[in-house]
Amino acid sequence: MQKTSQQMKILKAFMKGKHLTFNSARSISGSNYPLKRISELKQEGIPIKDEWIENTDQARYKRYWIDKEDIKELKQERE
Repeated sequence: MQKTSQQMKILKAFMKGKHLTFNSARSISGSNYPLKRISELKQEGIPIKDEWIENTDQARYKRYWIDKEDIKELKQERE
């Protein structure tokens, strides 16, 4: 399946080693549904990790990233 431009923008950020949240992924991709784009990338086999973060205001949010080792492997696959 071909990736959309929104997916590509998110994937490029991940490939640079960035950690993304809903807000940062939304800002980068221009998508109102960035978590859907991340889910689609996961379904395509991109090894995106996530974890819940709790800040001092008791707000919870998820942070997403790709491990450095996985980034290396993905870059090798592209060559």
